[in-house]
Amino acid sequence: MKSRYDYMEESRIQDPEDNDFYADVLTLSYDRGILTQIPTMHRVTGPDLCKFWKLMYDKYNVAEMDDVLLNINGFPYLGMLKPGDELYLVKDSDLDGYVTSRRTGEDPD
Repeated sequence: MKSRYDYMEESRIQDPEDNDFYADVLTLSYDRGILTQIPTMHRVTGPDLCKFWKLMYDKYNVAEMDDVLLNINGFPYLGMLKPGDELYLVKDSDLDGYVTSRRTGEDPD
């Protein structure tokens, strides 16, 4: 499953249990995202909050990257959403391109 952590660089801090390096959260920036189309507005419902993965699946055909969509909309985590909140649903290719700060298919340089 893909999340915002897949786009972060490794830090120098190592997990003593599995020897993997923790992700460096400061290497990800949401302020340079590129949108290729105007997002559609979705008013959050109670069922959306209970099964947010279903909203993601219905819109994007995946039950992942929900943390990226929430951050684009200014919600650090799902628990901050409440029924009636407005959520802007970006185009699927823009969801990935937003965290890479480039349009999908473009070279990073």
